[in-house]
Amino acid sequence: MRLFRELKARHGVAATDDLRDAGVTRHDLRRALAAGTVVRLRRGWVALPGADPMLQRAATLGVTITCVTRAERAGLWTFGSSDPHVAAPSNGRVLAETAAHVHWGQPVAPRPRHALEDSIVNALGYAAACQPYEKALVVWESAARKELIDRDIVKRLPFGPQARRIMTEMR
Repeated sequence: MRLFRELKARHGVAATDDLRDAGVTRHDLRRALAAGTVVRLRRGWVALPGADPMLQRAATLGVTITCVTRAERAGLWTFGSSDPHVAAPSNGRVLAETAAHVHWGQPVAPRPRHALEDSIVNALGYAAACQPYEKALVVWESAARKELIDRDIVKRLPFGPQARRIMTEMR
């Protein structure tokens, strides 16, 4: 069924607008919700019951996973964090109180409308502003070693001063 294929392609969590744009009918969605094969996270968001809990939580709260939390999920070297790091939506609202480090402000690269995880470039930008210099440098160098960033492209993005310093000093 198209609904399950589309949800799996989105790691089990999706905005219903995106599913409808992909050809999923309201009827198929209602039927899956009634059968319990899909769960409603909040208005406009659904998930497969066994989907990644962090993605489900991000959808429920209306945030995007970013900074060191996103870097860690991508397999980059980090120093751990007790709370997840998330980006607030552009409208400046987080739907619920959460034990998270919330990043406000615009990302350096455009973020898709329903993104639950930030791009590596945006995560690095937040990490540069959020973390002590040495820790941020390690995260950036890890991304470069794994070839998750293109240095020529990254140099053209509007990063803040600490990120620019990292770019000039990383190996």
